[in-house]
Amino acid sequence: MDERGVAAVALRIWGVVLLLGAVAAIPGSILAARAAASQPARAEFVRAAHNASMFHPGASVILGLCLPLWADGVARWAIPETPPVQIAVGTSQLLTVGLVLVGVGLLVQGLEESASLGYALMRKPQGVEIGAASYLWDWQSETMVKAGVDVVAGATLVLGRTGLARAWAQVRSLERGTG
Repeated sequence: MDERGVAAVALRIWGVVLLLGAVAAIPGSILAARAAASQPARAEFVRAAHNASMFHPGASVILGLCLPLWADGVARWAIPETPPVQIAVGTSQLLTVGLVLVGVGLLVQGLEESASLGYALMRKPQGVEIGAASYLWDWQSETMVKAGVDVVAGATLVLGRTGLARAWAQVRSLERGTG
């Protein structure tokens, strides 16, 4: 298999991941639609926010369907023709690299969601007298959960169990002032 073949496989996998993400967004969309119907006073606001949030799963579905279908063409267009590469890599090594790449993707997504939480916190109205965590939980609970899960899962896949334990021990020693 040459670089184009590997790229085509990677694009197909990315397409499937995007489709799975769009399918996973369906319950949240249904809950948002039900919330708009159950609170007529806030229905217009919820509907506008829901319409904006539906753009992402819609775009993910379109891209997720296009990538597997046109992966070969995209790979031929994006990667110049080169001689085949012969590398001696075992299945477990490829699995390790794949899991680390998935972990990096999850970690970046979690950090993106965390940045969005930071922005929501900065935009908190001045008169609100509740704590930051309570405020975010009331208004951004789904994003808080997703950010936490993505950061923890990404860090676990990137660092591995032992690396994660070492990093946690180092953070704890810095917290105690013994680092």
